[in-house]
Amino acid sequence: MASGVFGREDFAALAATLAGIKGRFILSINDRPEARETFRAFDIEPVGTRYTVAGAGWTDARELIISGR
Repeated sequence: MASGVFGREDFAALAATLAGIKGRFILSINDRPEARETFRAFDIEPVGTRYTVAGAGWTDARELIISGR
């Protein structure tokens, strides 16, 4: 795995940590089936977005806004 890239076990650990906090949180993550599964215990809102990298033109993408109370 490339340096700085999260693996599935990292996201599972993040979900476990978020489940145990006493405050609120909001997380934006790529809309992938694995993300939906990992964070299924939380509120999930799919949204569309656009981004560009180094001015190479716009790319449409899907994100998940994940939140918890």
